[in-house]
Amino acid sequence: GCSNIEMNIQQEIWTDFFGLAKNGNVPKTVEKGHNDGYGVVGYKQGVVAFYYRSELPPYEDDNLEKVIQLIVAADLDLALGHLRKATKGQRSIENNQPFIKGEYGFATNGTIHFTGLRDGENDSKILFKNLMISENIEKVLKSLSGMDYTSATSLITDGKTISAARWFNDKNFNATELEFDSYYTLYKTVGKGYRIFSSQVTPAFEKLKVLPGLIDNYTVEK
Repeated sequence: GCSNIEMNIQQEIWTDFFGLAKNGNVPKTVEKGHNDGYGVVGYKQGVVAFYYRSELPPYEDDNLEKVIQLIVAADLDLALGHLRKATKGQRSIENNQPFIKGEYGFATNGTIHFTGLRDGENDSKILFKNLMISENIEKVLKSLSGMDYTSATSLITDGKTISAARWFNDKNFNATELEFDSYYTLYKTVGKGYRIFSSQVTPAFEKLKVLPGLIDNYTVEK
């Protein structure tokens, strides 16, 4: 529950998170920056109460300060944010995560080379569509084992609960060279009345006085 974290700390966590668009981790040899847009979906009592996406990175978006204010002021029960570094699909709001359908929200990190994927098609959208059909994240991720992908490190929520999966492909031909294991990371921070999953631990987490732990690869947690 976001509302169980003091509002000033919530603000620092979101500010740090959006700052990762400029200075966050990237695979080895890859240029810094998650510059292809961002988005946030937030829930109150299981219903979408806030949804914003921009094809601009946070540091270029004039609305960013207002977005942070609205997220914190909304006293959300659950929120999901994503910074995009495009590999499949053009730069557009429609290709920005989190994707939502009804009360479901979804965000993922990685590239999946689906068979027959055409230029401009978004692999993350296809993954979300598959999830909506089966509603079982572990089953969907295991089905990827027969195809080439870098990662499907993902968060999915129905507005009330959230599932997190750290799922990078250590057999991908770039995995060792680009040190995927230190890029496709997912941490869990569990405190009194709240649970946070984050791809990177920022300085704001120190204010929570709870040490985040790295989730094992090929693991799904709730």
